[in-house]
Amino acid sequence: MRPEGLPIPEPKELPPLKIHDAPYNYRGYYDAEPEGLSQVRLFSRPFERPVIVITDLPENPTTSVTNLMETLVPELIRDLGKTAWFEEEQPPIVIEHLPPLHPRDQRGRLSEYRRTDEYSEATFTNWRPKTIWIGGRERLSLGEPNWRYMRREEVVKLIGEDEVPVPQPPRVKPDAHLEDHDDWQQRGDID
Repeated sequence: MRPEGLPIPEPKELPPLKIHDAPYNYRGYYDAEPEGLSQVRLFSRPFERPVIVITDLPENPTTSVTNLMETLVPELIRDLGKTAWFEEEQPPIVIEHLPPLHPRDQRGRLSEYRRTDEYSEATFTNWRPKTIWIGGRERLSLGEPNWRYMRREEVVKLIGEDEVPVPQPPRVKPDAHLEDHDDWQQRGDID
């Protein structure tokens, strides 16, 4: 029995619990494409919506996670045996993670695309999957996703500090621009 006048302690916020962390292979748009490769992490959060993080690995040889999210999410949920999530009033939070590309894969890009980890939340207006046809096959779909960029701090609050890489400064050689010039000269692009 609690003595009269003592405050009730605030419940401690429990950290998210990672319940799944494994590669996930998926079918791209067409049969001729190689199998897609992603990394999937699921997090359980007491009294809150679960979180799905789908990482589009740089070595993925086929349709990107971004371009297939409406199909990838329901098929992933089905394959992991979490179909009850389709019935939830509050569906899981779905986060797309794009890790940085290796510097050699960034060459020639004028933008800052994938020089650091990028996160976006994908939401769907309807969480009841429909059957559609893609590339001559029946697939599940949640319809076109809505995207929202997420700051690192937002992702940390959802899945924990240890699960979100700390941004690293770009790895650029001081004379990298000279290497590009030499490459262009060897290819005959310039004299």
